[in-house]
Amino acid sequence: MPRAAAAVAATAPAACAVPPTQTPTWRVRACVRGWQAAGRKHDDNDRPARSHLSTLYRIKFMKKTYFIGAGLGLLLYLFALSACNTTRIVKPLAQKEIAVGLDFGGPIIDFQALKIPVPFTTITGAYGIDSSLTVYGALHLTSAVFGTIQWDIGVLKGLLKPQKGYIPGISIGASTQMMVDVFEGNFRLYPLVDVNFYWKYLKKKEHYFYFNYGSWFDFWQKAHQQPNVKVYYPSFSVGHTFENKKMRYTIEAKYMDPGSSNLGNPVHFNGIGGQGSWGAYISIFRKF
Repeated sequence: MPRAAAAVAATAPAACAVPPTQTPTWRVRACVRGWQAAGRKHDDNDRPARSHLSTLYRIKFMKKTYFIGAGLGLLLYLFALSACNTTRIVKPLAQKEIAVGLDFGGPIIDFQALKIPVPFTTITGAYGIDSSLTVYGALHLTSAVFGTIQWDIGVLKGLLKPQKGYIPGISIGASTQMMVDVFEGNFRLYPLVDVNFYWKYLKKKEHYFYFNYGSWFDFWQKAHQQPNVKVYYPSFSVGHTFENKKMRYTIEAKYMDPGSSNLGNPVHFNGIGGQGSWGAYISIFRKF
């Protein structure tokens, strides 16, 4: 037995008498409590044991740091793998109208025995410059909790209002998704382009169905510490919005990054034939 481990075994409770690699955190705490309860005074002969405990605490800290780092890496992987946002704005706001709301949802992954959307949460604000032009911004709350500040800014232009019959309204949006790691200061910027088609189906109501074709671009030379070989990530969404004078409620289903394998990733995404990922979202907005 190494000298430090022998010292621990001789001076601490029996719970500590195991090799360092087999010493769980609760055993380290038991050692400390045992010394405190016995009221022993540490002299020079106790230094090896104290050094051993210090080593164990350092190991504990390193493990904690490793798991936090792994969690951050996984979260960043989830963000960067797909255009994981809901469609922010489909129909332009009225002139000088303000809308503020929350978006929930993300790619559908396997979690234990369930298939659930990643619970990304964002707060979004939008302003109607005129009846055909809307600007908006969003802050990602989930990523902020894990030390990645992520935000979006964008603009939506209405090209055509819904016509009688089956002719949809058409809008096009351009936005930029930015993120910075507060621990190391790493910065990323990703442009997005959205083309929206929406159909109103009740004369006296503002409810509408919509279809979205999204394009998410990654121009960085490296992605996930590997050379980046893919620039363009498409997505397709269908959704429905219930809207009145004060509120707007949206549900959306999305298929992201078709044609790319979702196998061999840190988490299992649910797509079609091992490619891409489905996503599910809900949005709640208050209009002013």
